[in-house]
Amino acid sequence: MVQQLGINYYDPVENSFGIERLLDFQNRLRSFWTEVLAKYTGKNVLIVTHGGVAMCSRSFFDGMPKDQNLYQYRLENCEVWQIDNSKPIQINF
Repeated sequence: MVQQLGINYYDPVENSFGIERLLDFQNRLRSFWTEVLAKYTGKNVLIVTHGGVAMCSRSFFDGMPKDQNLYQYRLENCEVWQIDNSKPIQINF
């Protein structure tokens, strides 16, 4: 379906059909993670989200893939991804 619509989700400035640009999405997530990690260091936090947020978030912690394809960071349905926030964490911006 994505190919039929002609949307390139890997283009950081794509905004066909009013979708949020990847750059804006990444910036929004950076702000979120910066706040959560600063506010809750050493505490247990549960974040429930959809796949797009999970894939992009993993790129902050594990690094952006060389081919820019975030699909390799896809989580299975209901999969748990854990971050050890017992000490300050550096996010790869």
